[in-house]
Amino acid sequence: EQAHHSSELQNQSQQISNETLMLSGATSSQFSELFGLLDSHAGIAVSPDSSKRSAAVYACIRLIAGAVSLLPLPVYERTEKGREKTDHEFWWLLNEQPFPTLTSAAFWDWIISNILLRGDGLAQIKRHPATGKITGFLPLPRECVVIERRGDQLIYLVNDGTRKYGLAQDDVLHFPGFGFNGICGESVIAHAARHAIGTGLAADQFSGSFFARGATPSVVIQYPQGVSPKE
Repeated sequence: EQAHHSSELQNQSQQISNETLMLSGATSSQFSELFGLLDSHAGIAVSPDSSKRSAAVYACIRLIAGAVSLLPLPVYERTEKGREKTDHEFWWLLNEQPFPTLTSAAFWDWIISNILLRGDGLAQIKRHPATGKITGFLPLPRECVVIERRGDQLIYLVNDGTRKYGLAQDDVLHFPGFGFNGICGESVIAHAARHAIGTGLAADQFSGSFFARGATPSVVIQYPQGVSPKE
């Protein structure tokens, strides 16, 4: 039964992948980020990547993601006695090594940072091709994924720079952040903090260029009548 379910998921993902090659494209927000169109009041383009140049933003993300990534994730099951902790096989994937090249701390650090910066944390559920058994969770860069609704299901169109493919809803772990509308969460950087971060980046840029000139003002003040010696 599990193998049959895996085969159905593979067929569904393959169909989505074929559609992806013809239909997928970047969203308006992705184009804006790519070409630096998300200007702030200070005139500095602010994106999730450029915002990390702000010391305050970087420190907040590092502290929040670092703290959450170290929390344990116990697995529970419903029994006749209520909810009880169990030694499920997914415990290892969630708490030790979700992917061969990732520790759980690195995985959750990535997921939380994507939620904070871009509104969603995404990971592909990897399955054994023959049995359909879940073998790992592969993080997906949020900026490389377009999420669309098809009927009552979500599909994930991935373009990682080397290939385009589609994933069915059952093949993705989706952790939305604040403002989830049933498709995706909202980026705090784009909606709430863009202008404040832009002002901070502009101040850093001005102070850096000022000290690069030897802390010398680039203006000259001249008194119209000249300066006479004090009598």
